[in-house]
Amino acid sequence: MIFTCAPENEKRDGVDYRDVKAWFQQCRDYKIDVDRQLERIHRIYGSATKITQNLSGMPTASGNGDKIGNAAVDIIEEQTRYREMVKRLTALQNEATKRAYCLVVATECANAIVDFYVNGKTQDQIADETGVSGVDIVRKRINRGCKALAEIWPDFSTV
Repeated sequence: MIFTCAPENEKRDGVDYRDVKAWFQQCRDYKIDVDRQLERIHRIYGSATKITQNLSGMPTASGNGDKIGNAAVDIIEEQTRYREMVKRLTALQNEATKRAYCLVVATECANAIVDFYVNGKTQDQIADETGVSGVDIVRKRINRGCKALAEIWPDFSTV
């Protein structure tokens, strides 16, 4: 009887690099959520200003005063939520940057991880800025960095 070893069935001691990439990906995903929240605030503000188009600032039709009051309350609530989201995103980005720059030997990998996941740049932009020949090199740097970080990942505190 012959047994073969399949890597996906093998029990690993450490963290898989895909888990590391997923952790860094939450920076990009949460940035999108923060941007959506800001758009929501602008939408509410836009609907409130459409109601008061005259110079006095008073509603143009009856019943619009309630809409303005509700919009003001909604804006305050959404701005509070936005500030909390920005605070969480900033903390997440700071932690991601600290973790990436633990790759002191492979700074090009750390820079690629920070530029892609924390700063939200595309792989094309990173390739252009660093002067490499293509996005495949950037992708390899990110993968190599995540694999190296996976080896030391259990040493980080959970955030």
